[in-house]
Amino acid sequence: MRHVGVAPGATVVSVKVAGRDGTTTLSRLIEGIGWVVVHAHEQNIRVMNLSFGLATGLPPEVDPLAGAVEAAWAEGVTVVAAAGNSGPGAVSAPGSDPVVITVGASDTHGTAGTADDSLAPWSGQARVRGVGKPEVVAPGVSVVSLRAPGSTIDTLHPSARIGDSYFVGSGTSMATAMTSGAAAVLLADHPLATPDGVKGALVSTSRGLAGSNGGTIDLDAADHASAAPIGVQGHPGAVDGPGREPGQTPWSDIRWSDIRWSDIRWSDIRWSDVRWAEVRWG
Repeated sequence: MRHVGVAPGATVVSVKVAGRDGTTTLSRLIEGIGWVVVHAHEQNIRVMNLSFGLATGLPPEVDPLAGAVEAAWAEGVTVVAAAGNSGPGAVSAPGSDPVVITVGASDTHGTAGTADDSLAPWSGQARVRGVGKPEVVAPGVSVVSLRAPGSTIDTLHPSARIGDSYFVGSGTSMATAMTSGAAAVLLADHPLATPDGVKGALVSTSRGLAGSNGGTIDLDAADHASAAPIGVQGHPGAVDGPGREPGQTPWSDIRWSDIRWSDIRWSDIRWSDVRWAEVRWG
């Protein structure tokens, strides 16, 4: 194998929610996340990579996409989401949710060291409900990934192909995948870690990056982070999600081992406060 990712030993469960041109619908995205919530224990899913983003125009408290990712988080799945590529002043959903790990993109300028790294000018960042997003950044410029022969991006950008199997691209989606790999490594070394614990380790040990809300991930430092009591994120819960009262996080007073959301009836989630007309489906 010519190119090796951050977590080459990880098992990947691919939940397809988009077509060959990369387009999908909000309802299909939520359905895919719901599948992960229901099957997380059965498939041993510990990390969910969300390398996509859309502008719902809704605050996290009433955003159905935020409700879906928070359900996954409460199931014990560490959710890693892209900050988007719209530059300063904007972070796309679901990366705008304060609970999940949101990732921006850095430019390594082709060097192995981090001293010359800079924030990619198009990397999204903003403050959402007082929380600086993204919390971390990872390499996202000219990153080598797997090629999808015949896909829209493969057809439109043949110059980005590297041989028959690889493709080079830029974006916070690439940085998000790198961070998901880092989360997988941490969970391999610390199998009892919670999503809050993984987030805390990555964020608290990250290295500051000029002009960025979040620091550069230092996986070695995160892997050796000092043990600390389980953190509690006190953000208001989104859209009255299953198993909690409005505005109350589901993990504030229960043990993670007791959480079992596999019996959730997704139709029971109350989306009554969501103004669907404001969702931009494009």
